[in-house]
Amino acid sequence: MPEDDESDENDQSDEKRRGVDMAAQRLGTLLVPVPGLSGTTYPPGTAVSVRGRGATVDGFVHGDWLPLSWWEFSDGLREDIADR
Repeated sequence: MPEDDESDENDQSDEKRRGVDMAAQRLGTLLVPVPGLSGTTYPPGTAVSVRGRGATVDGFVHGDWLPLSWWEFSDGLREDIADR
């Protein structure tokens, strides 16, 4: 039975890792124009997938990587930002 106990512990730690990963990825909205790695500049109001925590994070728009500073995006989707 020790194998089952070990297996249960591994499953729980895998779930914890997945939970942390899911919490670290969220949707956001660009507040200013930001250039992506592809050279495309995305305008304010663009929805972005944000990964990471802290002053700088990784942003992604359709697979294009955008290195983002804390002041370049807001957490959550905001449709009215582009109108400002």
